[in-house]
Amino acid sequence: MILEASILGGLSAAGFGATFARLPKKVKKVVIDHPLATDIVATAMTYKVLGGTLTALTAAGFMSVGVSAVLFIPGLLAARKLRKKKRATKEAEAQAQKTLPKVIYL
Repeated sequence: MILEASILGGLSAAGFGATFARLPKKVKKVVIDHPLATDIVATAMTYKVLGGTLTALTAAGFMSVGVSAVLFIPGLLAARKLRKKKRATKEAEAQAQKTLPKVIYL
């Protein structure tokens, strides 16, 4: 039962990931901005589609973990890109400070 549920959950999460990759950018943004709602809806739909049995419940749990991972990765990459951008801005400001002429006050 656990093996079947893990296979069903893994395949469902992979299907969600493949579908998520093909979504338009606006829809992706909404899905990424609301991960809890997305996870709840995906888990409930998986449970309903797989028949409402104990195996379906376990598969929905496995799939929920997979969906969380699929939604976490784009957010992680966006945060990394933002940190890199801030670091470049700080370095540019530091470089600009170095190139300013020194003023001597009397």
